[in-house]
Amino acid sequence: MSEIKFACPHCSQHIACEDICCGESIDCPGCGREMFVPRQAAFIPLQEGKITVALPVASKERQYPRSAALDLWSEEEWERHASKMEVHQHPNLLPLWVFLLLPFFSAFILIRYRMGAVAVGIGFVLCALASGFYLAKIQQKPGVRMILMGGLYSFAALGVYVAMSFGLLFVGCLVAVM
Repeated sequence: MSEIKFACPHCSQHIACEDICCGESIDCPGCGREMFVPRQAAFIPLQEGKITVALPVASKERQYPRSAALDLWSEEEWERHASKMEVHQHPNLLPLWVFLLLPFFSAFILIRYRMGAVAVGIGFVLCALASGFYLAKIQQKPGVRMILMGGLYSFAALGVYVAMSFGLLFVGCLVAVM
């Protein structure tokens, strides 16, 4: 670390401190008032070969970096910019969750009314198709790609159903044993 030297803006006391303190608040050892150590850029010589005898002076207020000046946009410029930018809205995932969980609840109802395993299986397949194609729709897949991805997502939903069914069966067996 190197040492930097500067003057107090209140009493002109000469101060030396480590360069790691640049931009930080310190109290002047001479007058005790608060000041901010100048940034490192204040110590860079402006012209080569010229010696400067004056010390940089510390600031009375914190110096915040300034951003580049921004021009205000007119309404037309903003509309043109907004039309170029793609708007990302978060999709509504509630129907997806409903389609993923609905077959389990409907299976209990169908079994209660003795509708059989075929009706339960059809319920699972229909909900898998609905969830798969809904997921492809919210991802805005075009044309044939939507159909292919919907089918793939539907097949994946069936895999999720099988995994969840085995999980429920395992939990049910554990509860029955205890």
